[in-house]
Amino acid sequence: MRFACYVVMTAALVFASSCTTPGMDTNLASTSLRNSIFDECGWAAESSTLGGLLPKISSGRDGFHRITVEVCTAARSAGTAPGETATVSVEGKSVRGRFLLPGENP
Repeated sequence: MRFACYVVMTAALVFASSCTTPGMDTNLASTSLRNSIFDECGWAAESSTLGGLLPKISSGRDGFHRITVEVCTAARSAGTAPGETATVSVEGKSVRGRFLLPGENP
C-alpha cells in the first residue's frame, strides 16, 4: 500500500506541476523515489543523486517500480558493508547511497 502511495504521489508531481515550482517538484519526486528505494531494500540513496532518474520514472506504465528495483539490485550487487557509501550505475546515471547500520534511522 505504501508503494502505491509513492507511485500515485510521484505520478501526480511529474504530470501535474502547474501549482508548484520545478525545483519543488524535483525535490518531492526525489524524496518519493528515495523513500520507495529504502522501503524496498533498506538502501538510503542520496536524494541529490536521484535527479537524473526522475525522467525515467515517468516512462512506461511501471517506470517508478522498475527504477526502484534497478537501484536496489545495483545496490545489493555493489558488495559494500552496511554504513559504507557506494556509487552504483542505474540506466547510465550514478546514484550514491548506503545500507544503514542496524538500529540507524534513515
